[in-house]
Amino acid sequence: MEPQATPHGQVAFRFASKLVAGKFDEAHQMLSPAAKREWPAPRLESTFREMVGYFQAPPGLVMVMNTMEDWPDKRPNDIGWAYAAIAGEGESEAVTVVVCDDGGDHLVRSIEWGRP
Repeated sequence: MEPQATPHGQVAFRFASKLVAGKFDEAHQMLSPAAKREWPAPRLESTFREMVGYFQAPPGLVMVMNTMEDWPDKRPNDIGWAYAAIAGEGESEAVTVVVCDDGGDHLVRSIEWGRP
């Protein structure tokens, strides 16, 4: 299955797309309760803008490049890990997210900013 077609890949794609579109309040709504406390919408915005600040043009492409269902720090309610590339003209960054099942909703539990 293509990474972007997995349930956690779909969440990562929607989350990264909201960041790129400047819809930080909507991206915030995709977070788990604990992640919402850690990442209020203004912090999502400032962290994202800092990450892509060197881009010559605003990023416009999001693509989920890799996903995993098993990894060493996986928690019982985690459904998957996803790496979403965020690209502009000649530049590329990424967000990596862990998606969990929270009462039937697939939410972003953790975020790592930037390429490895």
